[in-house]
Amino acid sequence: MIQQFVRSRAFCNVVTRALGGCLVLAAASGCANRRYNDSATRANDPSPAVGAVVNKDGDVQRVIDENATNMLAEALRTIEQRGEEMDETGLCPSAAPKLRFSADINNPTIESLGYFMYLSKLSSKAPEVVGKWVGRLGLKNADYIFDATTDTHAYIFDRGSELIVSFAGTKSAANVLTDIDLVFDSALLGARVHKGFLRAYRGQGSRFKGIRSKIMAGLKAHGYPGKKVFVTGHSLGGGLASLLAAELAVIEQLGEGLHEGVSCDALKEGSNHVAGVVTFGSTRVGNQDFANCYNRILKNSTLRVVNDVDLLPLMASRAFYQHTGRRVWLDRDGVLTFNASESEEPSGGFEAFISHVSKGKFLRNVFDHVSYSHKLAYVLDKTCPKINPLAEKFGVK
Repeated sequence: MIQQFVRSRAFCNVVTRALGGCLVLAAASGCANRRYNDSATRANDPSPAVGAVVNKDGDVQRVIDENATNMLAEALRTIEQRGEEMDETGLCPSAAPKLRFSADINNPTIESLGYFMYLSKLSSKAPEVVGKWVGRLGLKNADYIFDATTDTHAYIFDRGSELIVSFAGTKSAANVLTDIDLVFDSALLGARVHKGFLRAYRGQGSRFKGIRSKIMAGLKAHGYPGKKVFVTGHSLGGGLASLLAAELAVIEQLGEGLHEGVSCDALKEGSNHVAGVVTFGSTRVGNQDFANCYNRILKNSTLRVVNDVDLLPLMASRAFYQHTGRRVWLDRDGVLTFNASESEEPSGGFEAFISHVSKGKFLRNVFDHVSYSHKLAYVLDKTCPKINPLAEKFGVK
């Protein structure tokens, strides 16, 4: 009965109107009802096909209805609708004076996490909008970086003595296709990571094209490695933040290259270049080898923030994927638990998705994923909305 409901058009419509990339990771197999001829698709359109994600051998790995994908892109714009208390960014300006940048990753506060979350939110906005927030957040300037092939967006924020790279989360149909391309691909040190994230990071084709190369050039232009780097992002942006941080840390020790024959044991703990990584609502990025290598260098410099019952961090089954860094849990009332245990989290994947639907938790999961900035702002200023304003239309409080 539940699986029939999940495959229904009505369910797909609710999903695409409410969620964004979070939900599609789980619902892709349920909403899939078309198959594409890969060779014909690629012949007619060399860009990533709307409706199909294929592996390097040409086999369809995930298929999602084209209409549902387009509806999802529209839903992502709808979710950005602001309440009366917010400005054009979807952020609450009255909380901004209370935000505080802190280089002390080991002692997170609502003020410091809110600062990184606001930058994560801003990374999906146009430069003319972000420019209004530069002085407000104590920044000297902000460089906008964009890769059209994969529709990947980021900013390099310069604080003077520190640089902060912020990646945008899921906001378009192309980003959704990135999210659901769950097959593995080779990355640093021979580890395996989420292929969609890796493609968005490296770009289509050469590893040295795409947003990665633009960010590397931008960091050097701003004084890297003379300045310490912080990396942040929400949802898809969190996965990209993890890939950039891992590569910067490995380059610091081993130089440029994939270093596929090098063991993690050859790496030293800690990084002088990557001072901190803060992700929000990020799914698991790579396999156990990737997590081991990442955590050997950056575990104590990485915070993985989870908002109450956000479902996305459960996606990508633990049988194949593993989280990195240390978990910070933000409960229903905005209370932080640092180094929070994951023992209460199910294994993730489609089974967890079905479980949450059957228990009536699903919409709460959805809106917790898109309400990080709201929750953090509300704790600092009670005039800000506690949850995305769109939630009220679905009866979620």
